[in-house]
Amino acid sequence: MSTWGCPNDLDGICQLVRGAQCDPGMRGCVLHGKVQFASPAQNEPRKPFKAPPAPPVAARKKPNIN
Repeated sequence: MSTWGCPNDLDGICQLVRGAQCDPGMRGCVLHGKVQFASPAQNEPRKPFKAPPAPPVAARKKPNIN
Protein backbone atom coordinates (compact mmCIF):
# COMPACT_ATOMS: atom_id res chain seq x y z
CA MET A 1 0.00 0.00 0.00
CA SER A 2 1.23 3.52 -0.67
CA THR A 3 0.26 7.06 0.17
CA TRP A 4 -0.07 10.06 -2.06
CA GLY A 5 0.20 13.77 -1.33
CA CYS A 6 -1.56 16.17 -3.67
CA PRO A 7 0.58 19.09 -4.89
CA ASN A 8 -2.60 21.22 -5.03
CA ASP A 9 -3.39 20.74 -1.31
CA LEU A 10 -2.26 23.67 0.83
CA ASP A 11 -3.24 23.23 4.49
CA GLY A 12 -6.42 21.36 3.53
CA ILE A 13 -7.48 23.91 0.89
CA CYS A 14 -7.49 22.86 -2.77
CA GLN A 15 -5.51 25.29 -4.94
CA LEU A 16 -6.92 23.78 -8.14
CA VAL A 17 -10.58 24.23 -7.11
CA ARG A 18 -10.19 27.66 -5.52
CA GLY A 19 -11.62 27.99 -2.03
CA ALA A 20 -12.72 24.36 -1.69
CA GLN A 21 -11.79 21.97 1.09
CA CYS A 22 -9.44 19.30 -0.22
CA ASP A 23 -11.49 16.15 -0.82
CA PRO A 24 -9.59 13.71 -3.07
CA GLY A 25 -11.75 12.69 -6.01
CA MET A 26 -14.21 15.61 -5.86
CA ARG A 27 -15.34 17.26 -9.08
CA GLY A 28 -12.43 19.36 -10.39
CA CYS A 29 -9.80 17.28 -8.58
CA VAL A 30 -6.93 15.79 -10.61
CA LEU A 31 -8.06 12.36 -9.33
CA HIS A 32 -11.72 12.77 -10.38
CA GLY A 33 -12.70 9.78 -12.52
CA LYS A 34 -9.13 8.47 -12.75
CA VAL A 35 -8.81 6.33 -9.64
CA GLN A 36 -10.83 3.79 -7.67
CA PHE A 37 -11.00 4.38 -3.90
CA ALA A 38 -11.34 1.59 -1.32
CA SER A 39 -14.36 3.32 0.24
CA PRO A 40 -17.52 3.13 -1.93
CA ALA A 41 -18.59 6.58 -0.65
CA GLN A 42 -15.40 8.10 -2.08
CA ASN A 43 -16.25 6.71 -5.53
CA GLU A 44 -19.54 8.64 -5.74
CA PRO A 45 -19.46 11.99 -7.61
CA ARG A 46 -19.12 14.85 -5.12
CA LYS A 47 -19.38 18.62 -5.38
CA PRO A 48 -16.63 20.73 -3.81
CA PHE A 49 -17.44 22.31 -0.43
CA LYS A 50 -16.34 25.83 0.40
CA ALA A 51 -13.56 25.92 2.97
CA PRO A 52 -14.10 27.83 6.22
CA PRO A 53 -12.47 31.28 6.32
CA ALA A 54 -8.87 31.40 7.47
CA PRO A 55 -8.21 32.79 10.95
CA PRO A 56 -7.00 36.41 10.98
CA VAL A 57 -3.28 36.92 10.76
CA ALA A 58 -1.89 38.23 14.04
CA ALA A 59 -0.25 41.62 13.87
CA ARG A 60 3.45 41.10 13.44
CA LYS A 61 5.85 42.87 15.75
CA LYS A 62 8.42 45.01 14.02
CA PRO A 63 11.96 44.08 15.03
CA ASN A 64 13.68 46.59 17.29
CA ILE A 65 16.79 47.61 15.34
CA ASN A 66 19.02 49.96 17.31
